[in-house]
Amino acid sequence: MTAPDLGTGDAAVSRPLLRPELAAVFAALDASGARWVMYRGALDRPGGDVDVLVAPDDLDRAQAAIESAGFLRRRAPEHEPHRLLLRRAHDGWFVVDLLAVVEAAGGRSRTLPVLELLLDRAVPDDDGVQRLRDDDRDWLALVRAVHRGPASLTGVPPLDSPLVPAIDSVLGAGSAAAGAAAAEKALGGDDAPLRALLDAWRPLLKPVAGGPAAKARKVREALDWGAPGRRGVSVAVLGPDGAGKSTLVEGLRDSVPMAVSIRYLGVFRQDPHEPLWKRVPGVGLGAKLVTLRWRSTKGAVDVRRGRLLLYDRHVVDALLRPGKPTARARISYTLLEHSCPAPDLFVVLDAPGEVMFARKGEHTVELLEERRQRYLELQGRYPNVAVVDATQDADAVRRDVEDLVWRTWSR
Repeated sequence: MTAPDLGTGDAAVSRPLLRPELAAVFAALDASGARWVMYRGALDRPGGDVDVLVAPDDLDRAQAAIESAGFLRRRAPEHEPHRLLLRRAHDGWFVVDLLAVVEAAGGRSRTLPVLELLLDRAVPDDDGVQRLRDDDRDWLALVRAVHRGPASLTGVPPLDSPLVPAIDSVLGAGSAAAGAAAAEKALGGDDAPLRALLDAWRPLLKPVAGGPAAKARKVREALDWGAPGRRGVSVAVLGPDGAGKSTLVEGLRDSVPMAVSIRYLGVFRQDPHEPLWKRVPGVGLGAKLVTLRWRSTKGAVDVRRGRLLLYDRHVVDALLRPGKPTARARISYTLLEHSCPAPDLFVVLDAPGEVMFARKGEHTVELLEERRQRYLELQGRYPNVAVVDATQDADAVRRDVEDLVWRTWSR
């Protein structure tokens, strides 16, 4: 739903109904004294991503203001110079992307020397949100079409804009005029001239980064686990077959606004070479312990880099202890159970055995119910176990777990 159009240019602009989570951000930014303008994003959605431009000297002050509104900065060295701040609300995630440069065509593109102009020309709406002027937004949309395509155009940018010299300084004399003419044709239905122009601009704005330099950058980012921002969080998703683990893991990967790693730490899946290892006593178990520990170590690195680490199963599955209760089995399962550190959060998906059997038809109702009780017993072994009602629909389960992830990460 959108409020009435309140005019353009130097007057207040059309505005959506402002979410209170974002209203708190903008009020805090105003109170901080930082110079800022909302760059992109929607203000009326349940959750969403909002980009905010700030003056370089005001970056730290602006970040502190946004954090005072309940947001937390996540560690994301791969997205520098962006500062990504997150908050979980009852109906979704909010992300504020704080930036002190104007990237011409998306991440790792050249910057446009227009930041001061945009800040000086910002237009407040009736809620006090500092907005881009319509003509400034049209120019930025035209240049960003290199990354987004002609569909991202918002209008024909005027040639009397003070942004024109800055755009020509980056793309060459006359580029702004050629772009405005091509945009007018594209909005009229003929986007061929614009596509040709964008192809010519692309190497200038977004050069392809390849070779040793790109590889070195990726290594540097991967090792920068001490970068500013909060470390990630590790979550082990547990439950018998049919509880909905895979559905939950995939849902979280798509919905949580963090880089997500998924690693398998189950103890019962058999390696193709395991039958050969079993011919030598202790070798099969030793190989499994080394494999699990290696996966856990890679997961710890993921968390240090600021990622959400999802363990599809965990070594605590060894508590199920299937098979004959021999002394050898007890020793093996004990070693497996303690082979990896506990995650920040255990999530146990709980449903009656008959429900899980109806979903997958694997094992028996009695066996599934027995395993269900074993998982529930984890509450007496670990302090960070959360039991989630898995009889709900998949979206409800995912939302419950997202709330748990936020509470764990924010602590």
